[in-house]
Amino acid sequence: MGIDETLERRYGKKISAKGLYRDPVRSSYEIFVKASGLRWVCVVLLVEIPWTTRV
Repeated sequence: MGIDETLERRYGKKISAKGLYRDPVRSSYEIFVKASGLRWVCVVLLVEIPWTTRV
């Protein structure tokens, strides 16, 4: 199983579940960049395909 967190940048007054989160793309160890939006947590099932070397 694989778990992924994705930040969807959304703006507007009608989006009730938005929050301020750390932007992993624009932030670094020293610089903290906040982004407004929705945080999605995705869980996927990873399966091995017989004709490839990757999962």
